[in-house]
Amino acid sequence: MRPLRSLLWPPLALLTCLLLPMTLLGTWTAEIADDPDAYVEAVGPLADDPVVQDAVADRLVALVAEQAPVLPEPTVRRTVLAVLDGPEFDRVWERANLATHERVVAILRDEGAEGQGVRDGRVGIEVGDLLTIVVEVLGVGDLVDPGDLPAAQVRLRLVDAEELERARTGYRILDAAGSWLPVAWLTGLALTLLLARRRTRALLWLGVGSALACGALVAGVGVARGGLVARTGARDAELVGAVYDVVVAGLRQDLWLATWVSLAVAAVGLVAGLVTGLVPARRAAP
Repeated sequence: MRPLRSLLWPPLALLTCLLLPMTLLGTWTAEIADDPDAYVEAVGPLADDPVVQDAVADRLVALVAEQAPVLPEPTVRRTVLAVLDGPEFDRVWERANLATHERVVAILRDEGAEGQGVRDGRVGIEVGDLLTIVVEVLGVGDLVDPGDLPAAQVRLRLVDAEELERARTGYRILDAAGSWLPVAWLTGLALTLLLARRRTRALLWLGVGSALACGALVAGVGVARGGLVARTGARDAELVGAVYDVVVAGLRQDLWLATWVSLAVAAVGLVAGLVTGLVPARRAAP
């Protein structure tokens, strides 16, 4: 019985270590995909981010300049920035992100990619409603008719729809296994400790392995960010990076917490192993 236990618990411990970051990833994916309010709450503070405001301001100023070139650009920019500092932008930003969230989830679930938020094969945040507000504040309704301008011209491009389609398989796996991953991880943890002859060594393995697995996923999140930004045009690179950082902030925080807790567990296992190894030796001494 002991040899069989010795053979079973190491691979089971390895699987348990890998399940921990996957469990955190699955939980985060479910929260982001199934709760649009949580998503909007996460990206809401970006309305005050200078990167976002500058990106929106540049688009609005350019549109007004095209339709009313007689207006001095400094005047238009001051007006645009005043609108972006007001409550109107917060409301428009919330509505736009709700629509974008709906479209992203629809693509991941293969429910169609056409409609608001997807143009030219790229998912974006459309804030065209701000143009009407800017025109009203400027008092140039006779020169600029917002109704003649497609809202898509005032949009922040985020990610290619094809990239979301490629991520569809991974999303489906996490979505299907989401509720089972925590159960599988807890089961693996319990069985590993039950089968291991020396539980202190098992704790050491579990702690180190889990820390490495979570750290690897943290690194993977960073690599994914770099790749996403690199594939984005220079105009929107900072914006995409800012949105990405806010969206994955909760996942990163959970992974780092799990990493440090795992290292603490490993330390406990190491110390306990040293202590239990010293006690018999001392007893055996004459």
